[in-house]
Amino acid sequence: LRTMLCITKVDLYKEDSFHEKVEKTFTSMRLKPEHVFCVRNRSEGENRGGVSLTKIREEEMDLLRKKTGDHAIEYQLGVKSLSKALVKRQCQEIHSILPLTLKKIQKLENSLDIEYQNLGQPMNNAGVCRGRIIQLVDLCS
Repeated sequence: LRTMLCITKVDLYKEDSFHEKVEKTFTSMRLKPEHVFCVRNRSEGENRGGVSLTKIREEEMDLLRKKTGDHAIEYQLGVKSLSKALVKRQCQEIHSILPLTLKKIQKLENSLDIEYQNLGQPMNNAGVCRGRIIQLVDLCS
Protein backbone atom coordinates (compact mmCIF):
# COMPACT_ATOMS: atom_id res chain seq x y z
CA LEU A 1 0.00 0.00 0.00
CA ARG A 2 1.47 3.29 -1.06
CA THR A 3 -1.55 5.52 -1.57
CA MET A 4 -4.62 6.22 0.48
CA LEU A 5 -7.22 8.74 -0.61
CA CYS A 6 -8.89 10.84 2.06
CA ILE A 7 -11.76 12.98 0.84
CA THR A 8 -12.39 15.76 3.33
CA LYS A 9 -15.00 18.47 3.76
CA VAL A 10 -17.71 16.19 2.41
CA ASP A 11 -20.26 18.38 4.19
CA LEU A 12 -19.45 21.18 1.72
CA TYR A 13 -20.31 19.05 -1.33
CA LYS A 14 -23.84 20.10 -2.27
CA GLU A 15 -24.54 18.07 -5.41
CA ASP A 16 -26.53 14.81 -5.38
CA SER A 17 -23.83 12.88 -7.24
CA PHE A 18 -21.45 12.54 -4.28
CA HIS A 19 -21.27 8.73 -4.35
CA GLU A 20 -20.72 8.60 -8.11
CA LYS A 21 -18.02 11.26 -7.90
CA VAL A 22 -16.17 9.36 -5.16
CA GLU A 23 -16.31 6.08 -7.08
CA LYS A 24 -15.20 7.74 -10.32
CA THR A 25 -12.29 9.37 -8.50
CA PHE A 26 -10.85 6.27 -6.86
CA THR A 27 -11.50 4.13 -9.94
CA SER A 28 -9.63 6.59 -12.16
CA MET A 29 -6.77 6.58 -9.63
CA ARG A 30 -6.80 2.75 -9.62
CA LEU A 31 -7.21 2.64 -5.85
CA LYS A 32 -8.85 -0.18 -3.97
CA PRO A 33 -12.03 1.00 -2.23
CA GLU A 34 -10.68 -0.09 1.16
CA HIS A 35 -7.99 2.59 0.73
CA VAL A 36 -10.50 5.40 0.14
CA PHE A 37 -11.96 7.40 3.04
CA CYS A 38 -14.61 10.11 3.20
CA VAL A 39 -14.49 12.24 6.33
CA ARG A 40 -16.00 15.37 7.73
CA ASN A 41 -13.69 17.75 9.57
CA ARG A 42 -14.69 19.42 12.80
CA SER A 43 -15.93 22.97 12.35
CA GLU A 44 -14.56 26.01 14.17
CA GLY A 45 -17.93 26.34 15.89
CA GLU A 46 -17.71 22.78 17.18
CA ASN A 47 -14.19 23.40 18.42
CA ARG A 48 -15.16 26.63 20.20
CA GLY A 49 -18.42 25.20 21.48
CA GLY A 50 -16.78 22.20 23.10
CA VAL A 51 -18.95 19.69 21.23
CA SER A 52 -18.00 16.17 22.29
CA LEU A 53 -16.02 14.03 19.87
CA THR A 54 -18.64 11.29 20.17
CA LYS A 55 -21.39 13.67 19.03
CA ILE A 56 -19.24 14.97 16.17
CA ARG A 57 -18.52 11.43 14.96
CA GLU A 58 -22.22 10.52 15.14
CA GLU A 59 -23.11 13.61 13.10
CA GLU A 60 -20.33 12.77 10.65
CA MET A 61 -21.73 9.28 10.08
CA ASP A 62 -25.30 10.61 9.70
CA LEU A 63 -24.11 13.09 7.09
CA LEU A 64 -22.07 10.47 5.23
CA ARG A 65 -25.01 8.04 5.16
CA LYS A 66 -27.18 10.80 3.69
CA LYS A 67 -24.51 11.64 1.11
CA THR A 68 -24.12 8.04 -0.02
CA GLY A 69 -27.86 7.33 0.04
CA ASP A 70 -28.98 3.80 -0.74
CA HIS A 71 -25.85 2.96 -2.69
CA ALA A 72 -23.90 -0.13 -1.75
CA ILE A 73 -20.57 1.45 -0.98
CA GLU A 74 -17.20 -0.24 -0.83
CA TYR A 75 -15.13 2.73 0.28
CA GLN A 76 -14.73 3.76 3.91
CA LEU A 77 -16.74 6.34 5.82
CA GLY A 78 -15.67 8.46 8.76
CA VAL A 79 -12.63 9.47 10.76
CA LYS A 80 -12.97 6.36 12.92
CA SER A 81 -12.42 4.03 9.95
CA LEU A 82 -9.55 6.21 8.71
CA SER A 83 -7.91 6.11 12.15
CA LYS A 84 -8.20 2.33 12.33
CA ALA A 85 -6.70 1.92 8.87
CA LEU A 86 -3.79 4.24 9.66
CA VAL A 87 -3.02 2.44 12.92
CA LYS A 88 -3.19 -0.91 11.16
CA ARG A 89 -0.82 0.34 8.44
CA GLN A 90 1.56 1.76 11.02
CA CYS A 91 1.61 -1.57 12.90
CA GLN A 92 2.35 -3.44 9.66
CA GLU A 93 5.23 -1.10 8.91
CA ILE A 94 6.66 -1.45 12.43
CA HIS A 95 6.42 -5.24 12.24
CA SER A 96 8.20 -5.27 8.88
CA ILE A 97 11.19 -3.20 10.07
CA LEU A 98 11.46 -4.62 13.58
CA PRO A 99 13.74 -7.59 12.68
CA LEU A 100 16.19 -5.30 10.87
CA THR A 101 16.14 -2.82 13.76
CA LEU A 102 16.83 -5.63 16.23
CA LYS A 103 19.81 -6.84 14.14
CA LYS A 104 21.23 -3.30 14.06
CA ILE A 105 20.85 -3.00 17.84
CA GLN A 106 22.57 -6.37 18.40
CA LYS A 107 25.43 -5.40 16.08
CA LEU A 108 25.88 -2.09 17.91
CA GLU A 109 25.74 -3.88 21.27
CA ASN A 110 28.47 -6.32 20.17
CA SER A 111 30.61 -3.44 18.96
CA LEU A 112 30.18 -1.63 22.28
CA ASP A 113 31.02 -4.82 24.22
CA ILE A 114 34.32 -5.11 22.33
CA GLU A 115 35.07 -1.43 22.91
CA TYR A 116 34.27 -1.79 26.61
CA GLN A 117 36.56 -4.80 26.97
CA ASN A 118 39.41 -2.83 25.37
CA LEU A 119 39.07 -0.05 27.93
CA GLY A 120 40.73 -2.10 30.65
CA GLN A 121 39.91 -2.24 34.34
CA PRO A 122 38.09 0.68 35.96
CA MET A 123 40.11 2.93 38.28
CA ASN A 124 38.24 3.21 41.55
CA ASN A 125 40.73 5.53 43.21
CA ALA A 126 41.34 9.18 42.24
CA GLY A 127 45.04 8.92 43.10
CA VAL A 128 45.49 5.88 40.84
CA CYS A 129 43.66 7.72 38.09
CA ARG A 130 45.93 10.81 38.41
CA GLY A 131 49.01 8.59 38.36
CA ARG A 132 47.84 6.87 35.18
CA ILE A 133 47.20 10.25 33.51
CA ILE A 134 50.74 11.36 34.39
CA GLN A 135 52.15 8.15 32.89
CA LEU A 136 50.19 8.72 29.66
CA VAL A 137 51.33 12.36 29.44
CA ASP A 138 54.96 11.28 29.98
CA LEU A 139 54.58 8.77 27.12
CA CYS A 140 53.54 11.61 24.80
CA SER A 141 56.55 13.82 25.62
